[in-house]
Amino acid sequence: MTKLKINPISLIAFTLSSILLLMVQFGVISPIGLIEVSYSQFIWIFWISVIFFIVSVANLVVRIPSHAKWAMG
Repeated sequence: MTKLKINPISLIAFTLSSILLLMVQFGVISPIGLIEVSYSQFIWIFWISVIFFIVSVANLVVRIPSHAKWAMG
């Protein structure tokens, strides 16, 4: 296995996914929030933000050598 290092793109993706998820969770992006979207758009944005957050966290965990061993099996 090659040694992966945490790069700035991984950190930026994690930060942006965290901000998007928090905006959705706190209602900034919602049918009655500051950024108004329809209910069907809200469902899509919610699930996309959750998946984006999970993928970015998994990407960071795999790049940390002490966690990569149990993360990759």
